[in-house]
Amino acid sequence: MQIVRIAFFILLVLNAHAYESEAKLQSAIIGKIAEYITWPNDRRSSFTITILKNQMGTHFEDFYKNNTIKGKPVRIVLRDDVARAKNPEVLYVSGKNARQLPTILNTLKNQPVLTVSDMRGFAEKGGMVQIYFTGQRMRLKVNLDALEAHGLKASPHLLRFVDIVKEHN
Repeated sequence: MQIVRIAFFILLVLNAHAYESEAKLQSAIIGKIAEYITWPNDRRSSFTITILKNQMGTHFEDFYKNNTIKGKPVRIVLRDDVARAKNPEVLYVSGKNARQLPTILNTLKNQPVLTVSDMRGFAEKGGMVQIYFTGQRMRLKVNLDALEAHGLKASPHLLRFVDIVKEHN
């Protein structure tokens, strides 16, 4: 019985470590993606990432404490409701928001906000960038129609490494 407890504890620690590593990777990749996106009228002095209903906020805060995006300091804002997000450049939508996704995307309609998520089917449902894992590899899906509808443009350098998807109505 003691061996089973030890094995369970090791498995729990390994899963927590994998989650933490994945969260750190997502924090970093969102900044890299943003470097290849062009916003209209990009005149702000700082770069804001709003994280919606997610515990990953501390990973983002830790990572961007000493990092910049497009040469600007990064502000991380945690929100429970998209209506309280004050015009961020990036909105990270966690999978916990799956039921509210249509409302979230409708609230941001025509605003130049890059939406990013690891939610299954996010890009096909109207989100802009979906982060997903295949085996040990991280991949991206990009919905170009959603980007363009919000006045955002993706660099061809980014588009070479992503899967382009269309929205499914």
